[in-house]
Amino acid sequence: MDEFFTGLGIVSVIGLIVAFFMEEPISLDRVHQNLEKLDILPLKKGEKSAYKLTITDRKGKLVIYPMNQDSFYFTVAHFAPDCEEFANYMLALWCLSPFNLVFTDGLGATKKMETLGLWQYNGKQHTISLCTRDVKREVLALILIHEIAHLRIHTLTSYAYVYNLAGKKLKSPYYGMSLKSHGPQFAAVFSELSQPTLQMKNLYSTKQKRHLKAFFHSPKKVHLNPLAKCGRIPVY
Repeated sequence: MDEFFTGLGIVSVIGLIVAFFMEEPISLDRVHQNLEKLDILPLKKGEKSAYKLTITDRKGKLVIYPMNQDSFYFTVAHFAPDCEEFANYMLALWCLSPFNLVFTDGLGATKKMETLGLWQYNGKQHTISLCTRDVKREVLALILIHEIAHLRIHTLTSYAYVYNLAGKKLKSPYYGMSLKSHGPQFAAVFSELSQPTLQMKNLYSTKQKRHLKAFFHSPKKVHLNPLAKCGRIPVY
């Protein structure tokens, strides 16, 4: 896993520059502008990329960028411009299991809740979609981790060899093929992925961090209600 961190020092410094352009709430227009400033340009007709970053523009048009370590890092840096650790951590997880990333103004809704995050798998590639409209940065951070947990649990079958968060290859210690989408196994993985973020500075408020520590100490809980005390941060 060490090779995944090669060059992160340089990338992190540039991430600090990106931080100066951030405002609340996250603006998709601002994401486009920042990527352009960093010479990360949309794919032209006929150009290909192993993975793609798709962002809706102000006209509702889908703009597709090549997804690599740089474009992923710079985009995720919008979630926590004052916390390099978070962008570095998300990049490390992306390198373990790459996925397409989609930013949009909406993913649909039911009578009870709006969909803020979505994990999909087409048999070849994973795609994570995030709704950014009126969603706080720290909320987006949690939603991204939540969807990565769905991706990760998909790979943690009893027939697979996987890499743990320390980068060590091991036989999957987890689960069989049939799992509930938000069952106890998922909750354990979600908690595992979230724990490192609780030690990061400038990602959550003191009140949020205090509640999240208690929340992730009981990994069987993955629903909205336990997070109501945490500035009403939703998980999905």
